[in-house]
Amino acid sequence: MTEKILTQTRLKELLEYDPNTGIFYRIKNLQGAGFVGDQAGSPAQGYLTIMIDGRNYRCHRLAWLYVYGEFPNEFIDHINRIKTDNRIINLRIASKKQNAENVGVQKNNKSGYRGVFWNKQKSKWQSKIKHNGQFIHLGFFDDPLLASHAHTQKAYELFTHFKKDTHE
Repeated sequence: MTEKILTQTRLKELLEYDPNTGIFYRIKNLQGAGFVGDQAGSPAQGYLTIMIDGRNYRCHRLAWLYVYGEFPNEFIDHINRIKTDNRIINLRIASKKQNAENVGVQKNNKSGYRGVFWNKQKSKWQSKIKHNGQFIHLGFFDDPLLASHAHTQKAYELFTHFKKDTHE
């Protein structure tokens, strides 16, 4: 994950970054894309990216470089889980494990709660959590909200980067 080509100096020659909005603006044209003063960044796999000197960079990593002067060796986690929100206050360094701890409800989840799914055999809501590559069974519940509370309680106990302001 270590980028070694781009420097903070080079980045600041080409782009201006607003840490309060997380938006990059062009100071110079990059590969003929856009005009000076335009907002920079194109969507790719849910993230915003910018091509600089023939290489694509994710904007959250550029924001970190712009503010702190270096790319971290680890992941950069979007605290609020919004991959396009690159405000510096929304970004933090995380290990792979910590980054995985801060994920939301999967798109195919029918309960609406993280770690909660319907168990047909038991006709109950089941709660489980993944920690260190292993699933931990948290119980069967009549109500998905109760199953979610069990998941949230265990996440508080196990995770360091769990988003604690939601029951997801």
